[in-house]
Order: sequence, then C-alpha cells, then structure tokens
Amino acid sequence: MPDAQTRLEDILFRSYWDDGILDLLCGIALIFFGFTFFFGVAYLIGGSLVPLVYLYFVLRRWIVEPRAGFVEFSRRRKRRNLGRLAIAYFILTALFVGAVYWLTHLWKVDEGQTTDLFISGVPGILSAALAVAIALLTGARRFHIYAAILIVSGTITGFALWSPAIPFLCSGAVLLTGSGLLLRRFVRDADAFQETEYAESES
Repeated sequence: MPDAQTRLEDILFRSYWDDGILDLLCGIALIFFGFTFFFGVAYLIGGSLVPLVYLYFVLRRWIVEPRAGFVEFSRRRKRRNLGRLAIAYFILTALFVGAVYWLTHLWKVDEGQTTDLFISGVPGILSAALAVAIALLTGARRFHIYAAILIVSGTITGFALWSPAIPFLCSGAVLLTGSGLLLRRFVRDADAFQETEYAESES
C-alpha cells in the first residue's frame, strides 16, 4: 500500500502536466501534421518532433518555473516513467505493424477497394494511440478525450473519403483551445498566489 509521501508525489506528478504546455505543443504538432498531409509532405513529420521537445522545456522555463518553481521527482518515479515509456513504445510499434499488415491484407483480398475506402482515416486513428500513451504516462486523463476525438474524426474521414489532414486539424484545434484555457488558469492562479504571499509578507 503506498505511503503518504508516494501518494503526494503521485498527485504532484499529475498536476505537473496541468499548466497546458503539453496540450499546446501536442496541438501545434497535430496542426502541423494536418498541413503536411494536406500539402502532401508528410515526410516532414519526423523532423518536427525534436524542435517541439526543445520548445517544451523553453516554455516551462519561461512560463511555469518563474511562477511554480522547478520540480525534480524521485528515482522511483523516474524508473517507473522509463518503464511506462518503454511499454508505450512497444505497444505503439505493435499497433503500427498491425495496421500495416491489416491494410496490406485488405489490399490483397479485395484489390484495394476497402483500403481505398478507409485508408484516409487510418493516420488519425493510429495517432489516437499516442494520446492514450500520453494519458498513461502523465496521468492527464483529458488526453483520453483527445484520443476519442481522433478516433471519431478519423473514422468519419475514412468513410467520407476526406483528406487525412482532417482528424489532425480538428483535434489540433481542440487541443489548442484546451491549452489556452489551462495556461490562462495556471497563470491566473499562480499570480494570485504570489500576490497573496507578497501581501502577507508586507503585513
């Protein structure tokens, strides 16, 4: 049974992701993915991840740390996160391989008719697994909602024969809206807390 310190660290770890920066960068990534599919340059997706990771730490140092400070979690937490990351990597790899096998099988069975019908929705549906993985890694349950949006919009896109960009643009817009609300709440609450502390120290 977890002790009080472990429970407190679990709560702090979940709240660590509630400032909205993760949602903001995921929203930017999805919008970028959508434009790459729309303009037929999806090969640019791989090179976009490293700048986004760098931007995440820049934004935390600029927005979060001056207001909430710097947090370093225990070795136990770091080992658990590493293990979950490895599990997520293997699950996502298995999903990707399974999707490729399934699409290849459909192509051989019906000469591409079913594949042509639904293939435009596959990228968005597969990306839902990334949202679920983020939810499991961070404890941010709102990413399950983002995953559901990707699945629904990807399914509709597949059957409607829309561009593969549609699920990414729709879900990206939702994430950007959510990140704006979270960032606004975080900055408001943090500034109010600092003003209260300053007023108490002056009295």
